[in-house]
This record gives sequence, C-alpha cells and structure tokens, in this order.
Amino acid sequence: MTHEVTSPARSEPRWAESAASQAAERKTQYYSLLYREMAERKRVEAHLRQSNALLVALGEAQLRFVSGSALGAVLHDLLASLLTITQSAAGLIGEQIESPAAPPTCQIHALAGTYPDGAGHAWVTLVDRVLATGKPAGDPPFAGAGREIFPQLLGLPISIGETVVGVLVLADCADGFLPDILSLLQPALSTCAQLILAHRNEQRRKAAEQALAEERASLARRVAESTVELRLANAELTHAAHAKDEFLATINHELRTPLNSILLFAEILHKQLTGSLNERQVRAVSGIEESGHHLLTLINDILDVAKMDAGKLSVELAPCQVEMVCQASMRLVAAMANKKELQISLTIDPRVGVIQADERRLKQMLVNLLSNAVKFTPAGGAIGLEVTGAAGGTDDGTDDGADGTVYFVVWDTGIGIAAGDLRHLFQPFVQLDSGHTRQYGGTGLGLVLVHRMARMHGGRITVESEVGRGSRFTLALPWRRQEPAGEELRAPIHPALEEELPLEPAAATCDTAPGGSPGATGGDRRPLVLLAEDNDANIAALSQYLETLHYRLLIAKTGQDAIDQARLHRPNLILMDVQMPEMDGLEATRRIRIEPGLAHVPIIAMTAQVMPGDQERCLAAGVDDFVGKPIQLARLAEVLDLRLRAAG
Repeated sequence: MTHEVTSPARSEPRWAESAASQAAERKTQYYSLLYREMAERKRVEAHLRQSNALLVALGEAQLRFVSGSALGAVLHDLLASLLTITQSAAGLIGEQIESPAAPPTCQIHALAGTYPDGAGHAWVTLVDRVLATGKPAGDPPFAGAGREIFPQLLGLPISIGETVVGVLVLADCADGFLPDILSLLQPALSTCAQLILAHRNEQRRKAAEQALAEERASLARRVAESTVELRLANAELTHAAHAKDEFLATINHELRTPLNSILLFAEILHKQLTGSLNERQVRAVSGIEESGHHLLTLINDILDVAKMDAGKLSVELAPCQVEMVCQASMRLVAAMANKKELQISLTIDPRVGVIQADERRLKQMLVNLLSNAVKFTPAGGAIGLEVTGAAGGTDDGTDDGADGTVYFVVWDTGIGIAAGDLRHLFQPFVQLDSGHTRQYGGTGLGLVLVHRMARMHGGRITVESEVGRGSRFTLALPWRRQEPAGEELRAPIHPALEEELPLEPAAATCDTAPGGSPGATGGDRRPLVLLAEDNDANIAALSQYLETLHYRLLIAKTGQDAIDQARLHRPNLILMDVQMPEMDGLEATRRIRIEPGLAHVPIIAMTAQVMPGDQERCLAAGVDDFVGKPIQLARLAEVLDLRLRAAG
C-alpha cells in the first residue's frame, strides 16, 4: 500500500501570492488616486486659463467700446475670441429688434466661422426659439443626464434682468458642449448685454443731441414754443449720462467679480496653500496672476478717465509725507525693475518734508511715471526719482513765506521720445508705438491721468526727451498749500493702481476664538466666520484661504440667509458681500445690527463696485470695515485679525 504524504510547505506560496496581490491592488489604487488628482489639477488649471482668456477678451472689448469703436466691430472680435476659447467652428451674436407689436426679430452684429450647406434653417429656427422663450436651446435639443449636450448648435439668450436683448449661437464644439459651458460664458453674455444696452443709449443720446441742435438753430424764430422741447431734450441727455454711469458701475462689478476669484485662486496656488507646485507650475500661476493684475490696472485706468470726463472725481488735500510716498512708489516698481536688471535710485531734497496733496493720487502719479520709465528702458539701463524744492520769495531773493514748488523728476536711460511725438503724450488712448508689431503694451491712459491729476492739485507735468538717450518727466506741485485738510477740489473718485505691499497673515489669533465670544462653542474655540457671498468661485477661493488660517466657516448665499445664520450660530465675524440676490448685503447688515446680541459682531463689507461713495454707504449701513474686490489675501487676513482683536 502506498501512503501519500502532504507536505505543509505547500501552503506558504498561497500566503505569499495573496500578500503580493494585495500589495499590487494597493499600488493600483494609489496610482489611480494620483492620476485623478493630477487630472483634476489639470482641469482646474485649464479652467483658469479659459477664464483668464475670456476676461482678457472682455476687457479688450470694453476698452474698444469706451474708446469709440463701433458695436459691430467690437462684437465681431469678441465672437472670434469666444470661438477660440470654446473651440467652436462657427457662431453669431445678434440683437433683438425692439418692436412690441411684431414677433421677435434679430439683427446680426457678428457672424464668424464655417457653415455647412443647408444649415441656415437650423440656425434661424434656433435663434427664433431662444428669442421667443428667453432660455438656452440646442439643436438637437438637450440630451439626457450624463451625456453631451448641444452636440451641434448651442443658443444662449443675452439678457438684462428678465428682458432678452440678443442671442449668442455657437456651433460644432470640438469636444461637444458640456454643462459648465453655461457658467463659463455667463460673463460674456453679461458683457454683450451691457454693450447692446449702452449702444442703444448712445443712439438715443445722439438722437437727443441732434434734436437739441435743430431746436437751437430755430430758437430765434420760436423761442416760446421751444422752451418745453428744450427741457425735454435736456432731461433726455441727463438720462443718457445717468445710463452711462450705471453702465460703468455695472461693468466694474461684472469684470471685478470673476477677476476677484481668478486672482484669489492664483494667489492661493502661488502661496502653495493647497499643496506644493513644481517650478513650471509656479511660473504658470505667476503668469495668470500678472495678467490678472494687468487687467485690473486697465479697468482702473479706464474708469478713472471716464469719471474725470464726467467731472466726478475729487482730490482731498492733506499734509503728506513726501519721503514716505516716494519710498512706497519705488517699492511698487522695484520688482519690475529688478526683472529687467535696471539700476534704480531715489534722491530727496532734505528741505522737502511735507506738502499739501492727496497722498493716494500722488502715489498713483509717481507709480504711473515710474512704470513707464521701467517699460521703456532696455535691460541693464537705469531709472530714478529726484525730488527738489523751490521756495517762494521776493525779487531780492529773501523768503516771504509765499508758496513755492516741489519738483518730482522721474528719469530714465530708455528709448526716448521723438520731438514730433511729444505733443501726443497726454492725449487719451494714444500709444506712440501703436503698430501691429509694437513692442510696448498699454492703453495710453497713464500719462493722461498724471496730467489731469496734476492740474487738479494746481500743478503741471512737463517732459524732456531725446531719442536713444532717455526721458525726464517733471511733476511740479505747489508747496505749503494752505487749504484746510480734507477740502475737496471738484474734478474724478475711483481707487486706481493702489497696491499695498503684501503682509503675512497673523495666524496666531486664528487658533483660539476671542474669550467669551458666542462663536466659540464646545471644544473647538477657533473663531467662527460667516461668509455671505453668492458667487461659487469666490466662495471656493475664500473658503480655502480662511481654512488655512484655521477659521471655522459658515456659508450664506443670500442676505436673508446671512441674517438667519447669524441669529442661529452667533459668529465671531461676518464677511458680507454687498451685491447678493433677494436682499443685498447692506440691508442684511442693517437688520443684523438691530438683532439682540449681534449689534457688536464685526462685519466686513466686500464689494466689486469700488465707485464714489461705496465705502461711505457701507459704513453708514453699519459695517466695521471695507474690502474692495479683487481681494488681496494678505489685506483680508490683516483686517480679520484686527477686527477679531478689537472685538476681543
């Protein structure tokens, strides 16, 4: 008889095989997770690039329209940019003709791309459907959940509130139109709507001006009859001017709101608050951040010039420390100068200590001049700022106490300016290097602002230049002005080019809530912050940053929701967006202030409408501080720390 003997060693390979299988599975799961994270990061970066490209296109469209370009030309270039951004083959932008008695009709302002034969009927049908319903439509119609939508044609209404004023149609996107295309294109739809509305108002204004001119020509013949008509025409002109102001305020908000989220996300990525970036990614994020700040500068310059033209900007004269302003101005351009390896110098006459000036506007003038010096000076050159004073006096040379002059001279060793071009320097929207191959960018508004603000101070700006050897811009301002501090000189108010040096957030106060505060409950004594904001991108960016500062967060998307959350949770501090649906942030603030126990909770207002009187309206409503959009993270951290300490 044969006996089979089973060796116990046969079980060992099974254990080893099982362990290897588990290790392989964990490795697969790790790489799968890593791939998904990389894919998500690429998606976010791609979305940032799309949004940045869209904002640049919208900024250029607004600049051209404000500078006098025809609506059709502006919309045609904007449509071309939208086709590139969305990778679509064709598209159109049309305006709904205002005719209450007839069915909706469309006037095509922009048409671009390649259209297949026989596609005209589908386009017309889609445009009619969008104008009739005021809702997005597609051909074929929307597909079910989880599938691509609008694989061929996508029609989107261009609306002001509930009123449809036009339509945007895109065709044959390379990857199919995905659902997030609606949120991506929303700023473009808002901009198109405002352009169309502004164009209509401009046509009405021109018609009113024409009517007024005709009435004045016949005034000698029918003075009595034309009095009423003249008043009506003047009222119409006033309405047109008011519409222009509303247009500027709306455009300011529509551009600053998405720009705020772009700059917030870029700063968060640049500070590597959400994870480490490699050198190439840091350079990409820096490029996004620089482009965003450049766009912000363009927006500010355009609004400043517009407000100046409307006579609504003022300067407030007060004692101003010259050395402090000059040092701050030099710091703001130091990074640009160092990048080009320029030598920079600052020389200040020790006799010049204090002058009567608007400190913020003086800094703006100096930064504009210094930025131009950096821009037009080749690498390895030099720029500088020299300050000298000339006191007033009598003919025999003795000082009689009269006002003198302070000279701020910004010089460079750059390319210089031809003598024939000097007379064009202070004209708006003029670039001496304006060809298609021009080397130096800009809007041509910087020197216009300096020229006009110098006159508002009672001073002047002059220039000396030689081609190939450099330029000297001399800003001459009165010395020892005796106007009382705070006196306003009527002329344009909009904060422009005002950048603060970055401050590191003081995180020490973020670990423990103020003693005895109602927001510190249970074992978690971190300060509780209520964020009232309706824009999802801004919520995401601010939430990420505030969490890195160790704050606890509540989110409210309407004014009423903010009131309810404040009543229920008693936060340590409230960040209140001014413009929200249903109830705005200022009304919500007023109601919170009358709530028992909430009267002294710090409220910080956030708004993209940094226009004349905005800060005063916020403070009058009961807010404790004011942060303009785009928000600087370091500035936000500083305000939070200050207000939480004060609320102690």
